[in-house]
Amino acid sequence: MKQYPEANLIRYSVLPWFDFTSISHARDFSKDDSAPRIAFGKITETDGHCTMPVSIHVHHALADGLHVARFVEHFQKLLDAPESHLSSSP
Repeated sequence: MKQYPEANLIRYSVLPWFDFTSISHARDFSKDDSAPRIAFGKITETDGHCTMPVSIHVHHALADGLHVARFVEHFQKLLDAPESHLSSSP
């Protein structure tokens, strides 16, 4: 792990000012970098439904579509019922 200190890294970005349809994540191709990148955009409401864009960029050698789908399903469950996933104790 000392050789690759960022091996267990996930890069998150939050862009609450933008309602994007796609995003391109910056990357330094001169370095070994396979850290997943996840970006969250602006929450908007239309006809009583809230939406928020999410961009997920992963290296296919490390994650398949199944892994991304599981993440998205779990994230949606958290958004649907946040109170059931939050602890009241510190």
